[in-house]
Amino acid sequence: MISMYKTSFEDRTYFLYWLPDPKIIGVCNGVNEIYELAVSEKQRAEFVNVSETILPSIWRESMAKKLFSISSISSKSQCIVSFTTKRTFALKVNKDLHRLAYIMEEMLKCIEKLSADNSQQKLPKVKKTVSEVPVKRRKAAVRGIQWDEE
Repeated sequence: MISMYKTSFEDRTYFLYWLPDPKIIGVCNGVNEIYELAVSEKQRAEFVNVSETILPSIWRESMAKKLFSISSISSKSQCIVSFTTKRTFALKVNKDLHRLAYIMEEMLKCIEKLSADNSQQKLPKVKKTVSEVPVKRRKAAVRGIQWDEE
């Protein structure tokens, strides 16, 4: 499922996204600019400066905390995305306009899943009814041999 967040560069709004299935990091403005780069696990690990074993959790956390930023954009050629470690990815222009439709479709799936998860969490929990009159405990059965005393 796509991970995406809204960011800005030079007073313009952009969306930075991660497509996990094809392993593509990208930036788009939602209209006509798309910049993408296919990255391997090794490249991603070097980018965030961690080992490949903990990469998935660090990458997810970095996207959630919006730690990737746009450092420069050249509308004809590339977009530079940087990380707090001062490492950069140069994303190339993708002129395929069908790609934007795909990105928006993935984003819509994500929103639908989040809203479905959110509505399930808001369902009221059924409380068990508590009886008004306390129930007396019954005495446990006496075990062992009972002698009649006379």
